[in-house]
Amino acid sequence: MVAFSRIRQYRKLPLIVAALCVPLLLLAVLFANQSFKAIHFTNQERLGVAYLHPVRELLSAIDAGKPPEGNTLAATAERLNRKLAIQADYEAFRQVLDDRSANRAQTTAATRVFLTRIADASNLTLDPHIDSYYLMNTAVNLLPDTDVHSAAVMDLLAKSASDNLTPQEAASLNTEIALLDLAASNSRGSIASAIRGNPDGKVSAAVTLDLTRFNAAENAFHDQAERMASQIAVGNRPTAADLGKLKTTHAALMSSTDALWHATTDELERLLKARSHGDLARLWLLLGLSAIIALAAIGLTFYFDLYIQHDEVLKLNATLRQSNEELERFAFICSHDLQEPVRMMNLYASFLAEAESVLSDNEAMRYVGKIRDSAEHMRRMISDILTFSQIGREPVETEVVDCNAVLQSVLAEFADAIARTGTTINAGPLPVLISSRTLIHSLLHNLIGNALKFQDGRRPPKVDISAIREGQMWRFLIRDNGIGMDESHTEQVFTLFRRLNRKEDYPGTGIGLAICRKFVRMAGGDIGFTSRPGEGTLFFFTLPVRE
Repeated sequence: MVAFSRIRQYRKLPLIVAALCVPLLLLAVLFANQSFKAIHFTNQERLGVAYLHPVRELLSAIDAGKPPEGNTLAATAERLNRKLAIQADYEAFRQVLDDRSANRAQTTAATRVFLTRIADASNLTLDPHIDSYYLMNTAVNLLPDTDVHSAAVMDLLAKSASDNLTPQEAASLNTEIALLDLAASNSRGSIASAIRGNPDGKVSAAVTLDLTRFNAAENAFHDQAERMASQIAVGNRPTAADLGKLKTTHAALMSSTDALWHATTDELERLLKARSHGDLARLWLLLGLSAIIALAAIGLTFYFDLYIQHDEVLKLNATLRQSNEELERFAFICSHDLQEPVRMMNLYASFLAEAESVLSDNEAMRYVGKIRDSAEHMRRMISDILTFSQIGREPVETEVVDCNAVLQSVLAEFADAIARTGTTINAGPLPVLISSRTLIHSLLHNLIGNALKFQDGRRPPKVDISAIREGQMWRFLIRDNGIGMDESHTEQVFTLFRRLNRKEDYPGTGIGLAICRKFVRMAGGDIGFTSRPGEGTLFFFTLPVRE
């Protein structure tokens, strides 16, 4: 509730939070969308693998001579066909299996087609990863091709034992034997590609033993089939013993093929499951990080807002403390400094009233002049008080200020005094700042004016003006060869209306340096001096570099 009340109170905060969080949330949504797509893609593949298993088990049952009940397949099909949109393909496949006149080669070929359709519908054929793609290719295309061609070889050789093969059938037998060898070779190559592309090396350990058995069984079946085909080519029919050995070899081939098929699909399922879990974990990690970063951004926004307000309160307190100090000084001035000219005016006015008849005109005019001087001094003090109190009430307008030009303007104002006293001015290059022209003009005017005023007349005045950069501040230096002063009077020098010399010797109200310090601190700098009596004074002040 506090957070929402702050948002209502500070209307800029929702904009700041939105500026921080909206790009982050857009990126999170983009990556989350990609993650959802990847998860959906992988889950579709897992549906396909789940469908491949019962189809393969049904084919194994057919090869083993068991009636194709298909109960397991039917239950799986009912669950998955709607998700994969292959109801029509399933019905066509079931029609082949239910056709009792279909031979082994026909049912095996139908199974091969249906496996391919499952892979197409479940994204398996689009898998971008090398290991899982080649495992899919082996399980869906190449090992079923081995089944198809070995079944065709068995059917043709079994027929040749009871009847002569036509030339077309004899040619087909040789072709099927060659295709069987090609399918087996392609299976070996595809598994090798999957092993090379597998990053964790687990595929090799899972399929190597079954692949070795498959190679031995396929080679034995292929060699025996070729020998029988050669006998048929010279007119010799296969004997019952030969067919019996072939059936045994074919059963071994089917068993090793089935074992290798399960090993490849089990590894495929493992890879897809790990990939799905990895995508899901990355998604949750992304959402969690996004939430944490968003909350951190909101928290930091409120923290910095509180920090800024705290800083503003400190600044206001400092300003208030300074104002209170100035009020105290004004009270002291009103009770002491302003009473002096009032007392003098009362004194000389009483002289006039008491001795009006005996005063000469010259004495009367002297008293009137004293009263006038006191009134003028009081006017200047009141004017200076008003000037000092108004500093900082209005925001300082900054601009690009060429301090060299400001210096020339100040020197032009003191041209008569410089010429009259024979003052030497040495001015080095000054910087160009982003600051207040009025502020810099007042600083230079007061400090150069003091350098010209506080002289003992025993030597021509000399004023050196320069500036050096110190990090992020410019330090201005104004050195004179005047009367100097004791550095222990630092606070008194910068206090309003506090003077170290008699006003009869060095006129002025004593407000110039107080104005300088207030100006400099308001601009973010500071002011000070080093001096010794009779050896001149070095005044310095700093102003920040703003680019």
